[in-house]
Amino acid sequence: MKAAVIGGGPAGLFFALLLKKADPKHEVQIYERNRLEDTFGFGVVFSDATEEALAQADPDVTAAMGSQAHRWDDIEIHYKGSVMRSTGHGFSGLSRKTLLALLAERCRASGVRLCFEREVKDPEELRREADVVLAADGVQSVVRERYRDHFRPMVDVRPNRFVWFGTTFPWVNALAVSFGSPVKLICTLPLTNLMLVIFKTGGGTPLSTRPWS
Repeated sequence: MKAAVIGGGPAGLFFALLLKKADPKHEVQIYERNRLEDTFGFGVVFSDATEEALAQADPDVTAAMGSQAHRWDDIEIHYKGSVMRSTGHGFSGLSRKTLLALLAERCRASGVRLCFEREVKDPEELRREADVVLAADGVQSVVRERYRDHFRPMVDVRPNRFVWFGTTFPWVNALAVSFGSPVKLICTLPLTNLMLVIFKTGGGTPLSTRPWS
């Protein structure tokens, strides 16, 4: 079987890897419009249950991920000067760039062809050659728009605001969430080096951006 994957993010890479593992005779090729080292996100978080499912599918890539991951079990809620800590949740996370590099390495080792900086403007050109075309090209999917009448996607745009900033500040070993007026939501992850962002309720301009102290 000849398969074409549009989109070289984690989903596209992992699908290509599993398809090639299922039958090494499959011809699997990934088309990604950006470079491998380009990414639009800081980190990826996995629960213990998700890691177990990934390990069943491919223990080698899961082991490689585990060697690069940061693990924590606590969630802290900061509210009006008090801190409430809940333990035993079991999370781990790693840099999105690291995850992409690990998956790409496994794909190459398995015989998957990777074509970076190759944008597919019309999926029909791949359909003429491939037996299967997988759309893994994200929220701005060319495939979804090309076949909108067939798939009939629904997009519901909401007013929620969510902002991530990078910082070199070293985080504690916990995921922290803060609530309280005029704060809308603050979420910090130890693996992603986020910046504390405070918003006015209902407003879009930050009151302050600073490392969590």
